Amino acid sequence: FVHPGEASHGDLGMITPDDVVIALSNSRETDEIVALLPVIKRLNTPLITLTGNQDSTLAKSSTVNIDVSVEKEACPLGLAPTSSTTATLAMGDAISIALLETRGFNENDLIEFDEKIKKFLNLENTKKINEEIEDELIEAEKKYNAINQNLKEIQLKLSGLKENKAR
Repeated sequence: FVHPGEASHGDLGMITPDDVVIALSNSRETDEIVALLPVIKRLNTPLITLTGNQDSTLAKSSTVNIDVSVEKEACPLGLAPTSSTTATLAMGDAISIALLETRGFNENDLIEFDEKIKKFLNLENTKKINEEIEDELIEAEKKYNAINQNLKEIQLKLSGLKENKAR
């Protein structure tokens, strides 16, 4: 996942020619996404878009564009993206199911995938790391307090020297 706003701050390097970029936009020319298009094109990375405006720069730049336009938003002011977000969500679900069926993904695959995720996350290891970090923070706090105490003692000695010189 690459957030378009973060892409311009270094995350764009995560996109490779082996990826497929899926971009969503209703009708406006979203600057953050449009700015990514030259890089996506240069990398020859496939771009699938779900847009509400088939004439948008994003739609025209895509390898495949899926029309998710709606006649009218449910919001009585026509401002809040309501129907358009629902249409995009439904299309995303449809794409997911189509990929699942095309790849022949089944319950056993899900169980295997879940086990791989658990091993990757290694929850016991994460717990141990958190404990080590907590121990390090406690030690750092002790050192900070000791340094702070030393500084207070030095400050007292310096103020005592100033008083003696003033007499």
